[in-house]
Amino acid sequence: MAIPSYGTAGTEVLYRTTINALAAVDTSFRWDRTNATTGTSSYVVESNHIVTVLSIVFCNTAATDRTFEIKLNNGADDIYLLTATPIGAIATYVWNDKFVLVAGDKITVAGPSGSNIDCWCTYIDQAF
Repeated sequence: MAIPSYGTAGTEVLYRTTINALAAVDTSFRWDRTNATTGTSSYVVESNHIVTVLSIVFCNTAATDRTFEIKLNNGADDIYLLTATPIGAIATYVWNDKFVLVAGDKITVAGPSGSNIDCWCTYIDQAF
């Protein structure tokens, strides 16, 4: 559904984005329908877009327990959504709290040194 107050047609589409082999460095999700490069933390929501995150799935592919964190940055401050969250060896963690991002916002995730965590994020992109 288009955003009514803008008076123009828009789109609302369900997408997914991934981070493969997350390591001990902040990596942000991309919102342009391409996958993130591990270690790049500069991807933000584009102008004229609103992103509603539906879920983020973390899969620890290592044979040892790990932790991970999720931060939201609104262009000025890092806001921790999860920190030092445990994930078992060869285990999956699903975080399905919904939240909204606007232009310039970004989500970064990171694990500890030696981690190898795959991340899958589903979201709705509203363009206006």
